[in-house]
Amino acid sequence: MIAPDVNVLVYAARDDAPRHAAFRHWLESSLAAPEPVGISELVLSGVVRVLLRIVRRSRSSLARSGSRRIATLPDFRDCAGGIRWVSSEYAISLGATIRQQTRCNSLDFQNGYTPAGAALSSTALAPPPHSTPPGLMVFSKDELIGALTHEVGIVRHLITKITADTADFRATPKQRSNIELVRYLVVQGPVLTSAIKAGAFDGAAWGAAQGQADALDLAGLDALLATQSAWFAEHIGAMSDDDMRGTIQLFGGPMSRGAHFVTMVLANYAAYRTQLFCSLKLCGHEELNTWNLWRGADAPTKA
Repeated sequence: MIAPDVNVLVYAARDDAPRHAAFRHWLESSLAAPEPVGISELVLSGVVRVLLRIVRRSRSSLARSGSRRIATLPDFRDCAGGIRWVSSEYAISLGATIRQQTRCNSLDFQNGYTPAGAALSSTALAPPPHSTPPGLMVFSKDELIGALTHEVGIVRHLITKITADTADFRATPKQRSNIELVRYLVVQGPVLTSAIKAGAFDGAAWGAAQGQADALDLAGLDALLATQSAWFAEHIGAMSDDDMRGTIQLFGGPMSRGAHFVTMVLANYAAYRTQLFCSLKLCGHEELNTWNLWRGADAPTKA
């Protein structure tokens, strides 16, 4: 059995990939040959994850031949010949002519994926009848809410390391002080979430939230942060998958709402709480380490 790895399938699918034609030729030749071709569920999921990142730009194609059967993972165990993993160099050494082309996008793989033990056919992997496939959600809403909740927990933990003497410390004159970093982190999550949902940034809402945060001390900021996990669960939980896939444009190029959540809200948390962590280290907290920055907890005491 031939079991192509992720890079072989991705190169065969993407017409902008290096040596794309050679990989397509090899794949079609392999599907037409007597030796079985197997795609493990692990490899299939890897292909999906890679293609989802470029599906807007790439409208590449994979050839399917007749009623050729493509094995799933359990079929590998029953194959007396074992599995032959195909490297890039081996793949480009083979060639054939491709005549049948089908569009390759995330939904093709979604439709082609079957439970353990089931067979995939060329019909299952054919393009869907509708012209605007919704695609796959790699990062679920629950995972997003969980990630935001974790970030809020890290910020609350770092607040406990700020003292009255270090609240106004700033590493350089133009940087935010420790308490200003906390205020920014308190504001950005909910306000940017609302902007992403609405598809437009509301400067007045940001100003109002900033004014509220500026009037609070560390205890008040922590109390406000304590409400935000439930706020995220309510407001993001109410969004549908179509809402998440919907394209908007805030400060950069057009992206889905889901991509905005990752590249703006989550990225802001990671960037500014790291800045706060570094600032606290400069304040003399040499005990702070990876546990504090990424887990939001003190490292266990060594016995």
